[in-house]
Amino acid sequence: MRGTAKFLVGVLISLSSFSCHLQPSNVNSISQTTPPQVALEIKRKWDEQTRLLDRDKLQKDYPGQKLDLLVKLLEEAPSTQFNSEFERVRELPSGYEQMEEYDKYLLQAFFLIYGKQNDRDKLVDLLSAKCPRFIATSPIELEVASLSVKDPFLVLLDSYDKSSRH
Repeated sequence: MRGTAKFLVGVLISLSSFSCHLQPSNVNSISQTTPPQVALEIKRKWDEQTRLLDRDKLQKDYPGQKLDLLVKLLEEAPSTQFNSEFERVRELPSGYEQMEEYDKYLLQAFFLIYGKQNDRDKLVDLLSAKCPRFIATSPIELEVASLSVKDPFLVLLDSYDKSSRH
């Protein structure tokens, strides 16, 4: 029984890893909803604050600190700006690996925010469009497994299913 359980966990992790590397073939072609100056405002603030971080002193905590700064900025942003940035990052035409650093962190920040809110639907929505490989330095599979939503691991599978229907 124990061997079967390990096998099933291995298969699920393999499937979820594969699903995070696939990109939907047809991302909605809605025009960018965030006015450039609004998106640049959050990015500018984030850039300013991350420049103050001491990368050498923080070492392995540096990515997590950068992510925490962006989460805080997004939580303080007006809801229209927050929602616009969410849609903008979901609709980027490039795959995750080709995204700019800010957009990668933005995607990870939305994952943390919706994870904290236990908003399974938004998590599936987010991950079906773009799936980060890591959240700061933690593998996405580990982060998904630690979610407090119903059937957390199925979030990845549902995201894959939704992305493959596009």
